[in-house]
Amino acid sequence: MKLVTSCTDCKNQIKIPAFMISDRIELARKQGKEFEVRCMNCGQRKVTHVDDVKATKDLTIPLISIVSILLAVFLTIWFWNWGFISTASFIIPLLLISTTSKNERTKISLFNQMYYDSGRLIKK
Repeated sequence: MKLVTSCTDCKNQIKIPAFMISDRIELARKQGKEFEVRCMNCGQRKVTHVDDVKATKDLTIPLISIVSILLAVFLTIWFWNWGFISTASFIIPLLLISTTSKNERTKISLFNQMYYDSGRLIKK
């Protein structure tokens, strides 16, 4: 999961460094309720509110998928050399991919549904 907000000038996404942040309350605890971000495209500095940040997909799922496929190939070769033909060599990576992708979707959904200051959104 990566956290982004949009630049007011060029409308590009600004990535917010957020290692191990699962919700807006943790983000506010680490960065503050309002914090400054800088657009890498136009150089504009912007003060953004925690509720203006949204979570999107990142490269976690594709990377885990590639590693899992490599693991499946390795396990198949290993089982084949021991004289077994095993479906476990493909079931284990598939379980890893499905579990990780479900967890990632849940994290993104929870982050985007919960707000830090709900009263601020009503005033808009």
